[in-house]
Amino acid sequence: GKVVELQARSPGERWITFRTVRASRRGRFATRYTFRQSGPALYLMRARVREADDYPYATGVSHTARVRVR
Repeated sequence: GKVVELQARSPGERWITFRTVRASRRGRFATRYTFRQSGPALYLMRARVREADDYPYATGVSHTARVRVR
């Protein structure tokens, strides 16, 4: 499986990688994350896979998901 970088940001801020996971052979991945600061807050999250010699695609990112912490 490919290495998947999970990234988050607050609106207007830069993307930061908070977790790196490996996808299964079918391209699925999962993880858990506990927010350190209590809400309320809004985060934007995405997954990114980098270009590699063994991966015939350019670096790509998923659609952005909005996560609201209460």
